[in-house]
Amino acid sequence: MKQIILLFEGHDYSGKTQIARELSRLIDIPYFKNIRENEAFNRDELKYFTKYGGIYLADFLRQTGYSAIIDRSYPSEYVYSTVLDRDSCENIFEIDKIFALMGTQIIYCFKEDLTGYKDNLIDIELIPKIKIVYDKFFKLTKCRYYKLNTDNVDLNWQIKKILGYLNG
Repeated sequence: MKQIILLFEGHDYSGKTQIARELSRLIDIPYFKNIRENEAFNRDELKYFTKYGGIYLADFLRQTGYSAIIDRSYPSEYVYSTVLDRDSCENIFEIDKIFALMGTQIIYCFKEDLTGYKDNLIDIELIPKIKIVYDKFFKLTKCRYYKLNTDNVDLNWQIKKILGYLNG
């Protein structure tokens, strides 16, 4: 079986977790999310998780050939450390290169309509800047990526779009 690695990225409340979990269920690929990401959000801990954990995870996936659907990874660290002007991990594009060699694809979820947006960590005024920095990241990554506007909240439609991209 061919290894499939998908990174789900995007600003908070863009639907990425729900979509990633449903896709995981449908195509029977394990879903992973760092459940401590919010605890470490504004601390150096995320930088070290990315620096060491990112390489560790990439090596694990490369050596085992396992497939995974990962909810947030090193692209988020790049984006959020830039937007929040905090120190970041210096080897993000080394990690990117390893993931790219495995054929990793990034599914970027975003919303244009932010009606009802609520988050205790990120102010809504930062979302446009977050989108700009993701676009900057996409110019630098070696991974293929797909941008999915999730204003249409129909999960079946979203999954169909992603599967069309993956199979196309």
